[in-house]
Amino acid sequence: MEGYLRRVARPIAVLSAPLVGFFLIQNAVSLATLAMVGRLGSAALAGVGLASVLFTLLLALLYGLDTGAQAIVSRATGAGEPRQAGAALTQALALGAPLGLALCAVAFLAGPAVLTAMLGPGAAASTGAAFLRAASPALLLFGLTIPFNAAWIASGRPTVAFAVTAAVAPCQVLASFLLIHSANLGAPGAGMAMTAAGVLTLGLQAAIAWRWAPVPGLFARRLSRAGLGDIVRIGWPVSVQQSLSQACLLGAFAIVARLGVAEVAVINVLNNLMLAPIQLAVGLGVAAATLVGQSLGRGERPEARRWGWRAATAGAVLATPLGLIVLAAPETVLPLFISDPAVVAMAVWPARLLAAVVSLDIFARVLGFALRGAGATKAATFVPFITQGALLLPMLWIVAIVLGRGLPGFVAVEAAMLAIEALVYIVIWRSPLWVNVPIAGVGLAVERHEEFAFDDPLAGDLAPGGHVGA
Repeated sequence: MEGYLRRVARPIAVLSAPLVGFFLIQNAVSLATLAMVGRLGSAALAGVGLASVLFTLLLALLYGLDTGAQAIVSRATGAGEPRQAGAALTQALALGAPLGLALCAVAFLAGPAVLTAMLGPGAAASTGAAFLRAASPALLLFGLTIPFNAAWIASGRPTVAFAVTAAVAPCQVLASFLLIHSANLGAPGAGMAMTAAGVLTLGLQAAIAWRWAPVPGLFARRLSRAGLGDIVRIGWPVSVQQSLSQACLLGAFAIVARLGVAEVAVINVLNNLMLAPIQLAVGLGVAAATLVGQSLGRGERPEARRWGWRAATAGAVLATPLGLIVLAAPETVLPLFISDPAVVAMAVWPARLLAAVVSLDIFARVLGFALRGAGATKAATFVPFITQGALLLPMLWIVAIVLGRGLPGFVAVEAAMLAIEALVYIVIWRSPLWVNVPIAGVGLAVERHEEFAFDDPLAGDLAPGGHVGA
């Protein structure tokens, strides 16, 4: 047991604990903001909820930078090439600045019209539009902050990303409270606070990168077509898939809007409640991606596969208590965000249904991140391309609207899709297809030509494990 803890549990914990904290802090900020907006009424809750989905749809186009930079930096770290890691961060920043600016312009100029088209003229649409315009500059800032976090995490220094987030989060919550309530700005105050938090985050990251925790090779080389191409090649499937997921979520909001504003408010709250276990999965998933990438950088293919199983299992186990809390006591949790008792009653069984599948969902999400760490982003995004892009919205429409099953039917379809995705991800991770994805300039450090066995998912845990790169 002691050997298992040292070789397996410790590397996952060292990387994932700061990351789980990093993402849970972000989730806590979202929930605190949601509670503040919820006091403004159901129309504000619905408008800001839909605007947040639209914001995240645009933000998802930046996720490819995170994935591309992380895959290259973790591979370079495992291969003992730290300056290659700094070069990858330089390329990612060069891509992030113009892309973030373009997304900012789209959100500010086109976002309000989309909200009005989906919600119709009224308080919900106007409130959401005001929030979105106030938050739109944050997209430019995310284009610069996301690559920094990816580089620190992939090089085995997730505590840097955690420390910045931990410092900024209370400032954002305080600013949200002051702007929403004390200054009586309402929902736009939440958007202003998000933008201000982005400015503070970028300032701290720049100071750390140049003074306190320098990144070797940052801005030391000219931009290269091959380096930019690697990030785009690895990252574009993730950006497209994540944007597709958010587009599907936006479409789902449009469907549930046919049921009523109260139903939109419920879905907004349920999505935010699901973020807590999802952020746990992201933290463990990014840790798994780092360990998988570093193992491949050292040429340890079977060990890379085992890290995926280990991290996914840990995620499922840790998510179980979170699901049980909502499953057992939704009447206690939901009133924290919903002020209308009738709306709370409407949300009880949908909340229980999502809580029942949360552990399986988390297992699959961690495996998806592990595939990204290997650079196998096409394999990682194949499943949601099919389930969300082709199946989810038609089934939601048929069950909730055509068959008249309403909100419970809507959430039942979502839960079923999560279960299907989980099963397919497990099949993909058991295959050997993802282990040989090449990255230009960062090959496998050691070619061992070990046989890639189709063993039991948790078999081999007592074999010599990889180490966390510095």
